[in-house]
Amino acid sequence: MRRELLAGLPADKLWFMPDDGPQKFEPGTANHEGWAGWLGSLRYLRDVLGGGQPGREGLTRAFQRIAQLEQPLLEAALEQLCRHPRVQLYGPKTSAGRVATFCFNVTGLSPRAVAEHLAEQGVGVAAGHYYATMAAEALGLMPDGAVRASLLHYNTAEDVGRLLAALDSLP
Repeated sequence: MRRELLAGLPADKLWFMPDDGPQKFEPGTANHEGWAGWLGSLRYLRDVLGGGQPGREGLTRAFQRIAQLEQPLLEAALEQLCRHPRVQLYGPKTSAGRVATFCFNVTGLSPRAVAEHLAEQGVGVAAGHYYATMAAEALGLMPDGAVRASLLHYNTAEDVGRLLAALDSLP
């Protein structure tokens, strides 16, 4: 936004914040712990996953490595969730253009009941509409929503197996 327009917009702000800067919309003081966490995340990405390369090169390598680690997990989980007799998976049924986050429901059980059972089995998932109420409504999922399971680069094939075994053990 142009600086001259910012000055005319009302904002609940601290008196010493300039009227013509975007920071006037930030409540309170800076989130120093958030910045520290963000800097730590960048360091992790570059040093651990990016081969120690600095700057953009390290981040590019890190995201390539993340994709390499997640792709087999995505494909294994997707194939098994699609074949599971009680699982209704929402979204693309192939890995093309998809990340390793799965939204699904289980026939005969509420999303919350599934999430609670999986938690008892040591598998963490979420249940609800995730503030995507229009999408959930369009899919006929309101008011309960769906189960969401996410896999990341630090997950393993054993984690995928534990998710599927926990689904198989549902009442």
